[in-house]
Amino acid sequence: MRVALVAQRPNQTNLALAARSWNGRPIELIERQRELPDIDVPAVVKPRFGSWGREVTLCRDRRELERTVERLVFRPWFRTGGAIAQELIPPLGHDLRVIVAGGTVVGAGRRDAAPGEWRTNVALGATVSGASPSPVAVALARAATEASRLELVGVDLLPTGPGGFCILELNGAVDFRPALAGTELEPAEPASVAGALA
Repeated sequence: MRVALVAQRPNQTNLALAARSWNGRPIELIERQRELPDIDVPAVVKPRFGSWGREVTLCRDRRELERTVERLVFRPWFRTGGAIAQELIPPLGHDLRVIVAGGTVVGAGRRDAAPGEWRTNVALGATVSGASPSPVAVALARAATEASRLELVGVDLLPTGPGGFCILELNGAVDFRPALAGTELEPAEPASVAGALA
């Protein structure tokens, strides 16, 4: 249960990562009947809980941010839990998901955004291909998992330049499609996940 709760609450996950000094960018909570916080723009606004890329909005300036919040006040999910906003990490058209089970990397995949799309969600047309994460990506994914005390998690990393990554979020509901199979050293079998959690 903790896996789902922490991984589906990006602001809580960010606090866990901040405690270890690896968080990506500060996250601000936006709620009804509260003054809009001072957020660096461009920024990304999205629901607090999993959305498969839906309702994830890029706000290029303060006015776009204000208009987005004005639109969201009519959404039931916003009235219930608010939204989160995070400074935009300049998109490079792809990201990396690293799956960690019991402290072991059991799979990884590169997600390439659909043409004309800046978000890398598969639900929005992104394609997934197998990847061999670099030692830097592996270390960051393991460190984030340890900081959040999750046993099974997909760590989404955004590239920030040559060899660099920033943690985007942690997901407790990860799939195991064939493209994500494998570890840093050898292909993973389904039993390897169970063994890592044993």
